[in-house]
Order: sequence, then C-alpha cells, then structure tokens
Amino acid sequence: MAPEEIEIAARVTEIEAWYLVLIPLLPLVGAFINGTLGATLQRTVGRWTVHTIALIPVFGSLLVALYAILQIMGHEDGVVLVNNLWPWIGFQWDQHALNLPFAFAADRLTAVMLFVVTFVGSLIHVFSTGYMQDEKPYWRFFAWMNLFMFAMLVLVLGDSFLMMFVGWEGVGLCSYLLISYYYEEVDKAAAGMKAFVVNRIGDFAFIAGMAVLMWGMVGGWTDGVYAYDGAMGPTLVFRELDSLMADEAFRNAFLAKTAFGVPIVTLSCILFFVGACGKSAQLPLYVWLPDAMAGPTPVSALIHAATMVTAGVYMVARLNFLFAFSPAAMTVVAVVGALTALFAATIGFFQTDIKKVLAYSTVSQLGYMFIGVGVGAFSAGIFHLMTHAFFKACLFLGSGSIIYALHHRQEMKDMGGLRKLLPATYITFMASTIAIAGIPGTSGFFSKDEILWKAFDSGNLLVPGWLIWGMGATAALFTAFYMTRLGLQIFFGEPRADEHTRHHAKEYKRMTIPLYILGFFALVGGFIGVPAALGGDNHFHHFLEPVFAVGASNVSWISEATEHGHGLHSHAGEYFLMAIAIALAATGIFAAWKIYRTYRSPEDEARLYGEKVHNVVFNKYFVDEGYWAGIIRPFLASTRWAARFDKLVIDGVVNFSALATKIVCWINGGIDKVFVDGTVNALAQATLSAGQRIRRVETGRIQSYVTGIIIGLTGLVLVFYLLV
Repeated sequence: MAPEEIEIAARVTEIEAWYLVLIPLLPLVGAFINGTLGATLQRTVGRWTVHTIALIPVFGSLLVALYAILQIMGHEDGVVLVNNLWPWIGFQWDQHALNLPFAFAADRLTAVMLFVVTFVGSLIHVFSTGYMQDEKPYWRFFAWMNLFMFAMLVLVLGDSFLMMFVGWEGVGLCSYLLISYYYEEVDKAAAGMKAFVVNRIGDFAFIAGMAVLMWGMVGGWTDGVYAYDGAMGPTLVFRELDSLMADEAFRNAFLAKTAFGVPIVTLSCILFFVGACGKSAQLPLYVWLPDAMAGPTPVSALIHAATMVTAGVYMVARLNFLFAFSPAAMTVVAVVGALTALFAATIGFFQTDIKKVLAYSTVSQLGYMFIGVGVGAFSAGIFHLMTHAFFKACLFLGSGSIIYALHHRQEMKDMGGLRKLLPATYITFMASTIAIAGIPGTSGFFSKDEILWKAFDSGNLLVPGWLIWGMGATAALFTAFYMTRLGLQIFFGEPRADEHTRHHAKEYKRMTIPLYILGFFALVGGFIGVPAALGGDNHFHHFLEPVFAVGASNVSWISEATEHGHGLHSHAGEYFLMAIAIALAATGIFAAWKIYRTYRSPEDEARLYGEKVHNVVFNKYFVDEGYWAGIIRPFLASTRWAARFDKLVIDGVVNFSALATKIVCWINGGIDKVFVDGTVNALAQATLSAGQRIRRVETGRIQSYVTGIIIGLTGLVLVFYLLV
C-alpha cells in the first residue's frame, strides 16, 4: 500500500502503515503454535522446533519494527504511522460522540519503546534457549514468552487509552503465567498471584483515570457545560487529545473543571500514576516485584528489567500533555519516584540472593525514571528507560548464567571467585555494573546525570528541586555501593562453591552472545544522548522533541532565563552537579571495595553495621509483614467472618425457609390426604355401594319390571289422591 499522508492540525503528519499490525501479530502467531502444538512437536520432533517457532516471529517483529523506526526517522517533523484495522467503539449521547478505531500508531516515543522491547526481547529469547534447555514444559515457557511480547507490543502501539489498556491487562496476565512457571511449588505460585493481585489495584486506578478524564471532557462539575466549540469532541485517542490540549479554547475549558475542589486534570493524572505505580513497582505497590524473582531468570530479564515494569513510565511520558498542566500531579510523580529510588536502594545493601539485589535495584532505577518524567524531563526519563533496559537485562541474564553454571544456586554464599570460571559473564556483568553505578562514559552516567540535573533545575514542582536532587543523588551513592558489593561477592575472593560444582561450571554460547551484545550497549548506548555541556548535541532529546512539544511548552525551567548565566542553572552549574554525582559514585565503589574485598557473611555484616540496623534492612523494613498484619490478615479475617455470616445467617434463613416450606407442605399434604382425598374417596365409595345395590334391581325379567311399574303407578295415584 502506498503511504497516504494527511496533515493533522498542522502539527503532525499521519502516514498509513499497514505493516504495524505485524509487529504484535507475529509473536501472537508463535504463541498460538507453541501453545497448541508445542507439546507434540517437542515430543516427536525435538526441542529445537519449539524455540525455532518462538524465535522466528520475535526476530520478524524486530525487523518490521526497525523498518517502522527508519520510516519515522526519515521525517523531520512529528510523523505518526497509523494502522486503522476496523471500527471498534462508537456511540453518541446528547451532543457528544465517541468513536474509537481498533488501531495501532507509532511516533518517535513509540519507536524507542519498539526498539527496546523487540531488540532486548529477542536477545532474551536467544538466551532462554540455553537457560531453559533442561526444562520439561519447554514449549509452555516459549508460548508464554511470545504471548507476553504480543501484549507488550499492543500496549506500546495502542492508538488510544483503551488499546493501551488491552496490552496493559495482557502483560499483567502473562506476568502471572511466567512468574508462576514452576507452579508446582507453592511459594512460586503464590508469587505469581501476588503480582496479579497487586497489579489489579493499579489497573482499577487506570480505569478510574479514564472515567474521570472522559467525564471532564463531556461535562464539568464547575459549570455543567462543555464550553469547547471546536470540531473535535471528547476522545481517548492519544494524538487527538494531544491536539486538543494544544488548542487554547479546549485547554481553558478543560483546565477550569473541578471535582470536589480538585482540578480534573490533577485527579485524572494522579489516578493514572497510581496505575503506573502498580505496573512499575513504585511505593507503595512495589512489593510484588522482588517476589517475582520466583520465575525463571529470563523472565526476570524480560518482564522486570526491560519491558513490563517500564510500562508505567511510558504511560506517564505518553500523557505528558496532561501531566505538564498539573504541577501537583507532577510533584507527586517526582516525590514518589525519589522516595522509591532511595528506599529500594537501601534494601539492596544486605540482600544475599543475587536476583533479589537486582530486583530492588530495578525498583530503585524505576524511581529515577519517574523523577525524570515527574520534573518534566520526559526525554531524560525515557533515555534512562532505554539505557536501563541494556544494563539491567545484561545483569539479570548474567545472573542467570551464574545460576545455571552453579546448578541453580542463587545465594552469594555459594559464589565467589567466578571471574576465572565464567569469564564472559564476568566481563559483561562488571560492564553493566559500572554502567548502573554511573561511571563517566557509560550509558547509565549520561541518562542518570541528565535526570539529576533536570531535577535540581526544575521550577515546575510544589517542592524545591534540590530536595528531589538530594534524594536521587543519595540513591546514586547507594547504588554504586550495593552493586559493587554484589560484583565483589560473586566474582572476587576465594571460590565458595564445592569442588564438584566448580568443576562442572561452564558457559554456553547461546547465553554469552546476548550478554556481549547487551554489555556493549550498556557501555556505549548513552553516547546518543551526550549533553551540550560535554560538547554533544543530545540527539536523543532532539529526536523526542516533537512528541513532548505540548508538555515541554508548559514546564517551567529556571535555566531558560539563565542559560548563559552563572550558578547551578548554567553549564558551569551542570559541571558542578556532574562532579558531585561522579564523586558519589566513586565514594560508593571505594567504600564497597574496602568492606567487601574479602567475603562477608550476613553475620559479619550484622556485626559491622549493627544487628538492629542489619535486621531491619535485611528484612526489607518488614513492609511485607506490615501489609500482612495491617491489610491481608484483616481482609482474610473479614472474608472468614463473611463466610460464617453467609453460613449462619444467609444460609440459615434459606434453610429455615426450606424447613418451614417443608412443614407447611407436610401439613397441606395431610389435609389433602385426610379431608380432600377422604371426602372424594367416601363419595366414590358411597356411589359405588349404591350402584352395586341398585344393579340388583336390574334382573332382566319382564314380569319384575311390570310389577315394579304397577307398584310405582299405584304409589303415585295414592300420593296424588292424598295431596288433592
């Protein structure tokens, strides 16, 4: 199909791109084939057929995504690729109408997410062919992995809130299936259920946010009238809502509307952010992600490093045209992100399970992303989303290589001295470690530094920017410390695994090739966003400018008035803040080296840091226990009370009614049997007896009949005579 270009509001160019549907469709086909025929193919042909069926669609999706990205990059303006498949939802009420097509769309923000999901996802699929090679339900794993890719791509490509929500729910379901892959083990099945339930809380807020947004567009609590007279009515299509917010008449009418004294834009944005907290594991809904490490390690890399957990960040960035008009909502996003980054970083200090350390690291790094989008640095938040996908996927896959080599041991007490046994894993793991620590020149340095500088520079929040910066900088110090501790405990010192395990520990090419590729991008992937202060042009920021045009136009930056001035808002100030960040990273690394250059057991750490402090942090501040005591146990108690009430009262009333009905029916049956049936039977018996007696008269003899007639006539004559 030849591209058909249509000018929309003189701001973006729409291009019909029929092939967009192939990007999510191909993994869906792979999931369907493996889900229906995978067991048979694995048994009759071999395991290679299963992962071949899974890999071909994923790499096909990557190729189509790269073609779409190249087409987007080929336009200087804010081009949007659109694939309208069919009309989906359409209805009209009063003077309003809502029409939503089942459609996919891709702009520059989508392009970044497509690259992250398909590129990193493909490498994780390749790694999985080695890591999962001994699993019996091999087909089921790849069926769920492909299905997850489909759902995540629908979320990213969705043209509207409802299309995004379809993918949003899909990744929640697939996360449950993959985390509970070893469902025969109760704790792992429970981890999957925990992730599913916690995400439902956020999903409810997402739905409520859509409802409030629509309510605000079709009518107001303030004046009761839809004051916008433009041609476009209420909509849930992202680019149409973006255009509406750019229209002064609509914007003024919409921003004036309130509910219970709260602006509609603020209320809807906060509800959307609660939904993001569920998916992206922010306070207080982060508790599902550490437990999600119960799933196979490639699942941790795919869902909890590169794709699903970034969905909330992507959603807030996608809605920049709403969030930018609510300083209160943006303050909530930034503060929650900063608190989460700092809180989760401290928990990583004393964890002994390699995957648990990386899990809390993920929660912390997601906090950085929310700091970025919360202070209005939407490009910086997405930049860190991309670089984090590189180094965190590499770290998780590296942990998988270690766990597989050590026969599925995850505790660091069983590691140590692995740099000689697993050289490829060691090189790539340490490369990603220095990236996440923010060492200059690595991808993590460029993305994290921009977020911290923008946080300090922000003038759009209801709290001082330096406060957000302070929490983020402290979290950066902690990140460098606990990640260095992790690397030292795993690869340095004397080997602590038994001789048999050390002898059989080895690496596999199918697992090391993805590690090398991701490790390479962890080191150099940030050069696409070198800031102007370091002589770069920040190509990543400029690439995303058309997407964030409306949002960025309403974000207040102190540096705009003092770009060439002095102080912390100039380039000199950026250098100063950058130097502080580097010093903090170096301090964290040095402190960890001084303490952990020789192995320290949990008991040693408790003596060093103090048993009370170690106990509280090691047990994750007893947050899960607090949820159990304050929410879960009372809820379970209420369900048991409700069950007893149902049994004693509701069922009691029903059972009493049944018994009373039975008694009444027994009485009615007795009356019917004794009186009604008795009367009928008595009449019948009397009639029968009378008939039997009367029949004796019928003898058949004529003489008897004549005699009877004579007697009867004689009687009648006598009666007549007497009466007359």
